[in-house]
Amino acid sequence: MGNDKNIEGFTLIVAIVFMFILPPVSVFIKREDFDRHFWINVVLCFLGWLPAMIHSLWIVFFKED
Repeated sequence: MGNDKNIEGFTLIVAIVFMFILPPVSVFIKREDFDRHFWINVVLCFLGWLPAMIHSLWIVFFKED
């Protein structure tokens, strides 16, 4: 049981780090799938880093699975 919390915390930290480096990776880590949010973030990344980062911030912290 404790291991699951440790893995969740580590996954969140990795997603936060990738949010600043390559935002689509953080969306993939959080959603664990190439769903529409991942592809939206890829398009936003081509339009600019800041919109993609804001979208990944929303996905990682506020969007429920």
